[in-house]
Amino acid sequence: MKIEVERKAEISSLDLDEIFLKLYARTENAYSVEYIDTYLDNKHLNLAIDEQELRIRTINDEINSQKYLLTYKTKPIDTESKSKKEVELEIESAEAMLEIFLSMGFAIKAQFTKECVNFPFLYKGYSILATVVEFTDKSEIFLEIETQIETYENFDLAMHIIGDIYKQLGIDSTHFTNEYYTDFM
Repeated sequence: MKIEVERKAEISSLDLDEIFLKLYARTENAYSVEYIDTYLDNKHLNLAIDEQELRIRTINDEINSQKYLLTYKTKPIDTESKSKKEVELEIESAEAMLEIFLSMGFAIKAQFTKECVNFPFLYKGYSILATVVEFTDKSEIFLEIETQIETYENFDLAMHIIGDIYKQLGIDSTHFTNEYYTDFM
């Protein structure tokens, strides 16, 4: 089970043009994508108590291809960033998977659409994904910077590297948030 090391910042009040220019300078492979996320919970499991997540995601990319993912995220391994271990697998149908979970007593906790621009790049030997996130019905804009690690021993270094990237983008820690999107939807 990989660990997704992630830091999220609310960037609506910042100079977005400057941030985009700095991100585009890091990669030639930026791409737009739409994520339709459905978060599920079950009253008997109550995943929310331990901040665990079960998500079905539909991905619509720029070239009109569609992909579906089922993701389970454990409780946070770090309370400040809310980074988590995660297991993710591609599924054939979001609709069918949702029907299975609903039939098993799960309920939809939150459902929303994110319009994103992804910026994948390498930094100090780490594969980084920086994502600018906008919601169809909210005014806030977020930047998520993440990487995947195999073991917790690399966690502090990965967080330091993510912090370096934020500094280079001119974003300080006052903009960091560990609030889940599901909490304000």
